[in-house]
Amino acid sequence: MRELTPRERRTIRLALLGLGAYLILFAGFKTASWLEGKRAVRAELQHELAAVRAAQLAEENKRLRLQALRSRWRLDPARTAEPTVVGDARQAIEAEARACQIGLGFSRESPGRRRAHELAVFQVNGSAAGTALARFLHRVQHLGYPVVLDSIEIKAAPKPGAVTFSFAIALLDHGAWLAETEA
Repeated sequence: MRELTPRERRTIRLALLGLGAYLILFAGFKTASWLEGKRAVRAELQHELAAVRAAQLAEENKRLRLQALRSRWRLDPARTAEPTVVGDARQAIEAEARACQIGLGFSRESPGRRRAHELAVFQVNGSAAGTALARFLHRVQHLGYPVVLDSIEIKAAPKPGAVTFSFAIALLDHGAWLAETEA
């Protein structure tokens, strides 16, 4: 093989430099686009992670609020599924009335309105001191049963400080309320 002249060597060097520069630029662009794709995927995953964490935080807040409400109102939804819940609620209302020194007179239990998700309605008449009745009406919400004071009528009694009353307490069907809110 013959010896290359300096001009041929310089041409080969320039060609190799050009080819090397082309390959470096080509590989650089490919690498940059590959890295950009990885960065976009990572950014998307971080966005999804932030959304999942926000949803998890919201669910945790709901759980804590529900737990606080259950402890505040002493409500156990699992217990409301029992078939004897109406009788138990009536006994709890009567026991609370005795604890507040309220004389219950005539009381009647009737089936609740299904459209309003009520299990039963208790209509109660009686007499008591005004403060005792107020204490009872405040405590009836904390019996551990989902109850709502449906109607109330209070009249002054002949005895000073005493009142006669008539009210209706509706016992709600907690399972129906849950089913409606989940739908």
